[in-house]
Amino acid sequence: MGFSIAGKGYSAVGFENRSGGYELRNGWFKGSSSPKDITFIAGGSNAVCLVEGFMDFLSLLELREQVHLNANFLILNSVALLGKSLEILKAHRDVFLFLDHDKAGKETAEKLIAAGINGIDSSGFYQGFKDVNEYLISQQLQSEKRSFMRR
Repeated sequence: MGFSIAGKGYSAVGFENRSGGYELRNGWFKGSSSPKDITFIAGGSNAVCLVEGFMDFLSLLELREQVHLNANFLILNSVALLGKSLEILKAHRDVFLFLDHDKAGKETAEKLIAAGINGIDSSGFYQGFKDVNEYLISQQLQSEKRSFMRR
């Protein structure tokens, strides 16, 4: 996706939200276009996986075999947008939480409980890492290191 800042053109990966805005990422830029909103990816399941950002969503897809997921996905695109997700989350039997291991992730989990959503903490496999994406990058680096050592 192309965009411009101060008349200079750039490109980034764009991930659409439910209102037609985009989360944008490249090597040096992390931002979004208007309007800012959550992203819901329906897969016909009674379960939903909640992640903070689309890089965590893409990382979960990469780890799907390891994590054994068969669920819908809700990407907050910002923990500040949690309120926009509550109706969708309440419509699911199981809510699997893949939140960041930081203050914002903990506060998000607390807000969900206060809203009557008893999410299932699914972050144990990336304990010791900030988020799913950081864990995946670590796993890929270890795999590359093992491959290099075998040569």
